Parts: sequence; structure tokens; C-alpha cells
Amino acid sequence: MGLQRLRDDELQLLGRRGTLSSGREALALALALTGRVGIDLILGLPGAPSLASQLSGLVREFPIEHVSAYFLTVEEGTPLAARVSEGGFPDPADIGPDELFEVADALAAAGFEQYEISNFARPGGRCRHNMNYWNSGEYIGAGPSAVGTRAGIRRTKSSPLDQWLSGAHDSTETLTVEDRFRETVMLRLRLVSDGLDLEALAQTFGRLPQGFEPAVDRQCKAGTLIRKGTVVSLTRQGITLANRVIADLF
Repeated sequence: MGLQRLRDDELQLLGRRGTLSSGREALALALALTGRVGIDLILGLPGAPSLASQLSGLVREFPIEHVSAYFLTVEEGTPLAARVSEGGFPDPADIGPDELFEVADALAAAGFEQYEISNFARPGGRCRHNMNYWNSGEYIGAGPSAVGTRAGIRRTKSSPLDQWLSGAHDSTETLTVEDRFRETVMLRLRLVSDGLDLEALAQTFGRLPQGFEPAVDRQCKAGTLIRKGTVVSLTRQGITLANRVIADLF
């Protein structure tokens, strides 16, 4: 469920029509109907206090199993992008990672595991759908702009609805071994609680590229990665610099 923020004034700032009260009612209804619910939140709202404290109370009041918390991004062509460009809304790109770590600490105290950079779950509550992506599994894409990957071929559906309805051909991309290696490293490192098993990686791809392990060692010395046996994982510093760390490995 997309609760997004936990204060009415913040929801209004984002242009959302819902309120915290309506979100709580929907949450209670969903739990009554299904018994299992996850929520999505938006972090990094300029000028807003951390939602960690309110979230801590919410997950103790409701048996929420899963929380996804992603930073607010500005997409070109959206009303928010127009407000930012006109100076009517601060650019969220300037917001640091503190709120993510405050949320992580609050959820850890409530029994949640941070199993992926932006995803948290109670025991047994990991998102099986997304775990397939993060473990480089195959998947089918259906609908406009949908992407699917099977047998090393990535297919992307047409974006405009009229083209998709007319049966326009998919665009295809054959993933090279290097493509698959890079994606595997990036996706597995996002699984911060599991990490990247270098031994399993070498078995999957036959060998590790020259210079890869020295780059891992370099990041470990920099404090962005931690190595336990054959498994390397992002530290909190590494999470903050994740894109840069992963790029350095190649």
C-alpha cells in the first residue's frame, strides 16, 4: 500500500489526495481481508522531519510485514518537476541519507530486517516477487513499457498505448556475459543482508574478471564494503555511496 508519508501536511505537499486517516482505514481493511500487508514510503521530503518515529508506532500498532522506503526523485515532465524548476519546491536531490538510516534503526527495533537497501521485512516477509529480480531470475513483462528477461534475451514492450494495442514488435537486447555479470554484482550488493558471494559468482561465470577482487579489497579498505569469508556486503557508508562503489568494481 502506498502510504508514502505519515502526516497530512506532507501528503498535501506532495499533491496527494489521501490523508493519514484514510490511509490507516485502508490499511486496517486490507489486513482484515488479506492478513498480510506491506507499505511503501517516500523518504527525503525537503523540510520534513524524519518519519522514523511515526513509522515505529505504526508497525507496532498494525502487523505490517514489509516496508519499502525509497527517496523522492523528480521525474521529467511531472507536476513536481515543474514546481522544482520554477523554484516552488526544493530539489530533493540535495537531501542526504540520514532518514533512511533512522528508518532502518526504528524498524530493526521493531523486528524488521533490512534485507535490501530500501526494503525491510519481518521474518518470512521478504517480497518474493522482487527477490526474483535481485537474484537475477527470469521474468515476463506484460503491458506498455514492460520489460521481461528470459534465456539471456531482454524484451521491452512498446511504450505508447496505441502502439502496444496495435501489436507493435518488442525491442530486444541480447545480454552479454559481461552484462549479466555486472547486473548480478549490482543486484546482489543491493541485498545488504545476504551480500555477494564471490565464490558463487566465480562458479556462475567461470571466473572473476581481472582486477575485480583487487577492486573489492580497495572498497573494503575504504570502509564501503565488508568481507566475511567469501561474502562481501555494503556497509552504511557503502549504502550512501552505492552507485559509486559498484561502478568502481568494474
